Amino acid sequence: MIEALIKFSKIVYRKSFTQKEYDSWAFRLSCSAQIRFRFGTWRDAMEEAGLLPLWKPKRDLKEMVEIYKEKGQ
Repeated sequence: MIEALIKFSKIVYRKSFTQKEYDSWAFRLSCSAQIRFRFGTWRDAMEEAGLLPLWKPKRDLKEMVEIYKEKGQ
């Protein structure tokens, strides 16, 4: 999967691309959903491949859970 991400980045001449762009590649090894499942997130898979994810969360998971709990009360 990592090799496929790297290969696609070379084909599109970019270190960043979206899941939608990757999924439109006819020669992909697997779809982005399978990659996300294997690595936990698309971001983690991109970083593992040495690529640059396009999106970065502004808050970490713990902070987001705390905000959710506060809003739910």
